[in-house]
Amino acid sequence: MQIQYLIFTSRNRNCASIVTGGSIEEIQATNFSSFLDTKVIVLGYRQKGVTGFKMVMAHSTMLCKIDSIELKNTGTRFYRKDEINIVKICISEVPSDRKESLCIENIELKEGNPWSHDFVKLCN
Repeated sequence: MQIQYLIFTSRNRNCASIVTGGSIEEIQATNFSSFLDTKVIVLGYRQKGVTGFKMVMAHSTMLCKIDSIELKNTGTRFYRKDEINIVKICISEVPSDRKESLCIENIELKEGNPWSHDFVKLCN
C-alpha cells in the first residue's frame, strides 16, 4: 500500500503539496510572482540502489504569472550531498495536460549555489 500525503502550508491554504514515499527531507520553494515563500516537505524513496524524491506542489498562481523558479541544495544535516541531479522539473496548469507542461531537464545543484530559470510571460 502506497501512502499519499496532502500537506498545506500555514501561510496560504491554497498552497499544498502531494507527496508519496519514504524518508523526509525539506526544500525551500519560492514563487517570485506572488512573493509566496513556503516550506515544502518532500518524501524520498530508494529504488534499486538509487535514492530519489518526488513532489507535486499546487498553488493558486496562474501558470502564465510565474516569472522564474529557483532551486538550492541546502545540504541539510539529515541528507548531506554535495551535488544533486534533478532529472526533470515541470510546471503545468491543473488539470495537467502533459503536452502543455513547461519542463527543464538535467539540473545539477551544487551545495550552497542557487540555480534559477526565467520563464517567458505567457499571459495575454
